Amino acid sequence: MKAMASAEALLAPHDATGFNAEFKSTEPVYIPSGTGDSLIPLLHQTAPAYAMVLIAPAIAPQAVLTGEFTLDNKIPLPAGQWQLFLNGAQIGQVAQAAIKPVQKQQLSFGVDQRIAVTFDAMPDQRDENGVIGKSSQLVRRSIITIQSQHTNPVALTVVMNLPTAVDAEISVEPLSDNTPPTTKQYQGQDGVWAWSNQIKPAQKVSLNFGFRLRWPADKTLFGL
Repeated sequence: MKAMASAEALLAPHDATGFNAEFKSTEPVYIPSGTGDSLIPLLHQTAPAYAMVLIAPAIAPQAVLTGEFTLDNKIPLPAGQWQLFLNGAQIGQVAQAAIKPVQKQQLSFGVDQRIAVTFDAMPDQRDENGVIGKSSQLVRRSIITIQSQHTNPVALTVVMNLPTAVDAEISVEPLSDNTPPTTKQYQGQDGVWAWSNQIKPAQKVSLNFGFRLRWPADKTLFGL
């Protein structure tokens, strides 16, 4: 009986807290007979968004089309299809689970095939004996190349991770020839460097990124 009572509570048509909501269709709804699922449109909502291409080349050399926006709805939105428009033309769509009310969103709309990304990781540089004085050293470099085939300028952000040492005996230094980033704390995350700018049609952009690690010669670092 307790389980049945809990189930009945979940079926309440409306909850003032907003976790359950009631939707009224403005058009006729047809539910065919049978055991198959029926898709019923409940709501159509438009929100201004900031369209941007996000690139994390060390993870995958791909340009991911994203849309950033903030919802001001008072109730959660059910799962549905989101579409991204730019200058009146649809440039992407994605299926999204239910979304909480009044929340900043960043949805991914798939890979943008009109932006080519190349990630070249240079061979690691180490001291011949692995020791400089009483320390071991490793230098790691990479070059990111991006080229746009869009007919209009496109906003893009490239993110790379700079290792963050939690041990006082480990030193992490960005290389002096790194391309200066827009921020060294992307979305408030320490060690996540980001370069944000617009890329013009047919423009080719190259970014240098690298760091130097030093640690006691009598110890070994793992995960590098």
